[in-house]
Amino acid sequence: MTSKKTRHEFLADAAITAKLNTLVQSGATKTDIIVQAIKAFAEHGNESEFSRFTAKRFDTLSHEIEAVRQSLEAVRRDLESTRKSRMQMEEDVKTILEKVAFIHNKATAKMPPDSKEFQISSRGFFGIFR
Repeated sequence: MTSKKTRHEFLADAAITAKLNTLVQSGATKTDIIVQAIKAFAEHGNESEFSRFTAKRFDTLSHEIEAVRQSLEAVRRDLESTRKSRMQMEEDVKTILEKVAFIHNKATAKMPPDSKEFQISSRGFFGIFR
């Protein structure tokens, strides 16, 4: 009967060999320890505890940065709508000033408002408000 397992040979430092021998004293075999270490490395890659900790921290920071970005976008939209409403207010003020100027001209003009000369001069006067 042939085994479906493959034999591997490798060289290890004296410190690693000492650790492996210490782990063997707990009841596990060297093969089991090495196989479990390789499986853990395959699942988690070369991540250390520090890299796992910092990954969580960076994930939290990225969520906070996204929240700040969304808040800034909301502020930008508010500013844009404020500018638009301000422009509308300016247009309303110009319209009111045109009406006031028209009423003033009508009330103080020495020529009748229906004359062509008055209409021409009024157009020039109102043009400064447009």
